[in-house]
Amino acid sequence: MYNRLRQFNSYHTPVFPPAVVTSGSAAGEQPVKLIRICLLALMAGSLWACLGLGLYAIIPALGNLIYLGRFSMEPFDVYYSGIGPIIILLPIMATALWLWLKQKSKMVNPFALIGMSATGIPLGLENVLSYLCSFGLRNNNSRLTHKEGNILIMTGIAGAITWCFGTPLAAIACCIELFLTEISLASILPLLISVAATTALQYYLNPQAYDLIITNSDEYTLLWLYGIIGMVCALLAGLYRYVYLRTQQQVISLHNKKQWLLLIPALVVGLVIWYYPESYGPGNNYLVPLLHGAVTFKVILLICFGRYLCSLFYNSTAMIGSSVTTMLIIGASWGLLTGFIFQLCFPQLHVSSTMIALAGMAAFLTGSTRAVITALIFTIEMSHSAQVLPAVSIACAAAYGTTYLLSVRKIRTSLLAAGNEF
Repeated sequence: MYNRLRQFNSYHTPVFPPAVVTSGSAAGEQPVKLIRICLLALMAGSLWACLGLGLYAIIPALGNLIYLGRFSMEPFDVYYSGIGPIIILLPIMATALWLWLKQKSKMVNPFALIGMSATGIPLGLENVLSYLCSFGLRNNNSRLTHKEGNILIMTGIAGAITWCFGTPLAAIACCIELFLTEISLASILPLLISVAATTALQYYLNPQAYDLIITNSDEYTLLWLYGIIGMVCALLAGLYRYVYLRTQQQVISLHNKKQWLLLIPALVVGLVIWYYPESYGPGNNYLVPLLHGAVTFKVILLICFGRYLCSLFYNSTAMIGSSVTTMLIIGASWGLLTGFIFQLCFPQLHVSSTMIALAGMAAFLTGSTRAVITALIFTIEMSHSAQVLPAVSIACAAAYGTTYLLSVRKIRTSLLAAGNEF
């Protein structure tokens, strides 16, 4: 069955690198053998977990080596690096090396992304992991059919989300809403098997403990606040999507000799890390503190503005996808900032930092991708409670409505294109 939901959500901010989700023609191919693809998916799910485990060790180790000159996999603070303005040059050098290696050999491209992430470029761990998962599949056309390759690439995307966030159901929903071209037993069953394998290994090797305390979930007088958070996040997500897609179009038209212009966003990233060392990192390190409200006001502002702008201009010019991590932490930060402002204006309000962070997270994800089901499942799996649904649903509905009004013409064009295919 053709997945109309994917076509309906086609106008969204790219989440992963285009190379990860690019599809070609499957005309004339034999039907997918279900047993074969299920066995491959089982092995793939285990492999993605192993890659994720290795990535979680390699990136901190490289960061320690680059900034502190030591061999360690422990988290570190860039503030104590002692290298001064050289911090500005590190993202530039990593980007220049990546651009040079792209022209020489595609085989080292994924490893260059690991180095870029270690220098502080806001890629998102699941972005790098999904690229690693898909790289071998896209370069193994002689052994896999096109359909089999696409199905296994979807398992890579789902595996990356599952490993980094511990949300297997949200990973499956994300693939269905944004990436799967058709919904059938041959595409869904391997996805379920692969995610189950990744989840089992993730549970023992990389457990995600959010330990959220849900309060004020039944305070229905605050639903208007969640609606405002949804609209604010949707407007910011709409601006992000518009600038991202326009910048990407300009970059595609650039001649190879002008690719040095891509170093300008790397300079911006380096300056931000130098002035504000708290902004260093792939972003996953801020997810749990934001959901608990255990961050300073400075960090909230850094993510709301610094992370937003750095991710927007760097990821759009490099065409590497905005990453789910970036969307989640930016949304959570704007939810906290909006709630804090209203708390100051109306001291009688009793606002839960966890609730407004979850609402902002889901709203920004909805505004960016229009994947409402994915956003709702994300919040339920992170909170382990269905009590968040009323507040988060209001935020997602407000975000979706705002996004629809901002892009109604694009949506109609997508629906007409989908109708013309039949």
